[in-house]
Amino acid sequence: MSATLVDPLSEVSRKERRMLLGLSMLGVFFTHGGALPTKFTTLGVELSAGEQKTFLVLFAVGLLYFLSAFFIYAISDFIVWRRKIMEEYIESATEAINDFMYSSQAQDQREAHLEHEKEQAWREYRIWAKLTKPTSLLRALFEFVLPVAVGLYSILTIVFYAYPRT
Repeated sequence: MSATLVDPLSEVSRKERRMLLGLSMLGVFFTHGGALPTKFTTLGVELSAGEQKTFLVLFAVGLLYFLSAFFIYAISDFIVWRRKIMEEYIESATEAINDFMYSSQAQDQREAHLEHEKEQAWREYRIWAKLTKPTSLLRALFEFVLPVAVGLYSILTIVFYAYPRT
């Protein structure tokens, strides 16, 4: 299987991503959905307008933490993922060079048949191989860029809601 199509995120990064996206959506719901809490019945706390602003700022700080954690873990995972892709590319290039260099030597019937089957498999796989790179790029955008964009949007929404320009 191509390294470009394997899961690029570790379990730790995936958990941070999940928390970041969940809290980001909650932040957007608070600001755009008009669902800013005024009362926490389980804690017996009611929030005044000033306390709601403080709540939003603390919520934004929490989001910033999860955004930073995801960013740090995701960068590490991205580097590992790209390294695997590079190693796979080098391995396939080395194999192709070796095949080219030693192809002039006499091959027995079994190796010739094996080579024919290998070429046939690649011809059938060609369309899927062409989709590997765009799929990999789409996945990288979805896994790495989208959570950061959503997190930043949520933080900015909360800050502008808590401190409107007048």
